[in-house]
Amino acid sequence: RCVFFFFFFFFFFLLLHFFNVFNSIIGEEVYTCLSENTLFRTDSIATKTTRSYFKVIGKDYLQQTLFKVVSDVIASPQGYEVDPSKAKPGFPLDLVENQKQLMRTTKLFMDHIIQSLDRVPIQMRQFFANLREMVGSSFPSSSVKAVGAFMFLRFLCPAIFSPEGFGLLPSAPPSDARRALILVAKLLQNTANGVQFGGKEAYMMPLNSFITDN
Repeated sequence: RCVFFFFFFFFFFLLLHFFNVFNSIIGEEVYTCLSENTLFRTDSIATKTTRSYFKVIGKDYLQQTLFKVVSDVIASPQGYEVDPSKAKPGFPLDLVENQKQLMRTTKLFMDHIIQSLDRVPIQMRQFFANLREMVGSSFPSSSVKAVGAFMFLRFLCPAIFSPEGFGLLPSAPPSDARRALILVAKLLQNTANGVQFGGKEAYMMPLNSFITDN
């Protein structure tokens, strides 16, 4: 029994130390950032550490939340392309129908994510609570937005367009399915950020109504 308690408290101490170091890394990035628009946008030590951490503690959550919808897209990846420049010779795209399908599928992903909030691991909830407090001290009007953007940018969207890298699939999806998942993730990310598409991705601009509606 004494040995058990020794290892229990030793593990607890290491875990507490890890959280302190982890919060320090995240805090340093927040407090040294000059603009809320560039917060966590680069592959810094903070974002890389967080992504690796989320991969471990969030694996079961991703399986429960995204596995079915990701698998459905992979099983039927046609009808998502909205970029006219990617049309194959002799096979014109039905852009209006593809835009509708992309929005419907993205909404389905959103619904699954919203309905999964009570399954978010406690460690991630604690992380986001700390993140909201840290961001709020530097950028008071962006604390809630930063939490949502971080969740999608560094966890959910990468798991959608690269499911094999997050343990959702044993191997990479076919190229057409990957493209469909990338488009879903792209629309989902901009919706989470509340940022509409512009000239840089003009082919996505017809989907801006989805962003404003959600």
